[in-house]
Amino acid sequence: MNGTPVFEVLLIGATPDQTDVYKILTSESGVKVSGWSQWSSFPSTAGIDTVFYEVDSFNLDSYLQLKSALGHFKGVPFVLLFKTDDKQFINLAVDLKVKHYIYEADINRGAVVDLLAEITMAKQDFTPFDAESHSIWLLEHISDAFMAADRNWKITYVNKVAEQQYKIRRGEVVGRSVWEVFPKTAASHFYDAYMRCMNDQEVVFVHGLSPTSGKWIETTAYPTKDGIAVYFKDCSEQVLLQNEIGRQKINLQKLIDNVNDLVWSVDRDMKIIICNKVYSSFVYDMTGEVPAEGTLVLWKTFDDAFYQRRKSQYERGLKGEGFVTVDRMELNGKFIYFDTSFAPIIDEDGIVTGVCCHSRDVTVQLLHLEKIERQNVLLQEIAFIQSHHVRAPLTKIMALTGLFKDDEAADEEQAQIIEYLKISALELDQIIREIVSKTAVVNHIIE
Repeated sequence: MNGTPVFEVLLIGATPDQTDVYKILTSESGVKVSGWSQWSSFPSTAGIDTVFYEVDSFNLDSYLQLKSALGHFKGVPFVLLFKTDDKQFINLAVDLKVKHYIYEADINRGAVVDLLAEITMAKQDFTPFDAESHSIWLLEHISDAFMAADRNWKITYVNKVAEQQYKIRRGEVVGRSVWEVFPKTAASHFYDAYMRCMNDQEVVFVHGLSPTSGKWIETTAYPTKDGIAVYFKDCSEQVLLQNEIGRQKINLQKLIDNVNDLVWSVDRDMKIIICNKVYSSFVYDMTGEVPAEGTLVLWKTFDDAFYQRRKSQYERGLKGEGFVTVDRMELNGKFIYFDTSFAPIIDEDGIVTGVCCHSRDVTVQLLHLEKIERQNVLLQEIAFIQSHHVRAPLTKIMALTGLFKDDEAADEEQAQIIEYLKISALELDQIIREIVSKTAVVNHIIE
């Protein structure tokens, strides 16, 4: 390209030459990058193909400076570089009608080059096959495969990625029919999409298994003044990952459906992520609603006290707290008790993304405990009666027997009866002592 840069980028920021974007673009051949750190004035727009503008804060001054820059570089493609993915930055882009932006965490060579390609496609009536055009440089550096054909379906260009992905050579396919080079495509749903793009002059997106490469691809076809231009993105890894996630989700669903307890999880918007059949059936009986993925987990048909309590519990979980509660609900005129555990779902970055919940009906256990408690109360009452009411007359009997004098005048038979009475009173006293002692042990265990 005669040693002349084909793409000029202006990078505006506090320290533009220290940014990742600057380092990426300066390492690319055919790109000229200039930095600018003055906010009171801006350089001439002459020769500038794209402006990258760094936004590191959100306040009135930064807003006015950005608005001034957009006015100065009106007509020049503008890219906002955001420090974070805070929603206020996205709202800023929408408010100022800036289409292109990228987060600092997402900046890499592929992302930057693909962004420039997207800007160029939007900027010009696509004519990518002039050796001196900006588009050639971009098409040779993007991560997608690319092919273009004229209105007679003769191939006019393929980039390096397309050569590698489809195992073809540019010099051998340019000038040949698309359907001759890719005969299997003519019998696929991709054929209908490309025909619609060419004939109806509309951008067409199509996804599927490539009949040529055997890989999953996402294809975007653009009508051009000379024919058609097609981008092919290999999405096999994403599809395999999605399939694996789908299989894991099915396995998880089967697993939790085999549990007799209620199992469900909610996201940060308090919408259901997944739930088992027991939970679905219970909620339907309670509310008449059928819970499903994406539906709100709080129903207005809950009584207000339970609604507010459950909402508060989810909020605690979303703050990272794990805990267990026991709740009482009324179902079909009867009260039931549930032991529910809430556990925060935390991603690999330590961010709470939802709450996992497990709830089991403990009504039988609680009623059994209540029965035992009532029995214990009765035992304590019996022990009291035995130790106080029974002991009182026993004490009197023992005192009275002590009044008898064991002298010669006493009747021998009477003396024997008195002796038996003393022995029986002592035995009864010992029994009462044992009952009181065992009751004390029971009380100690309960406490």
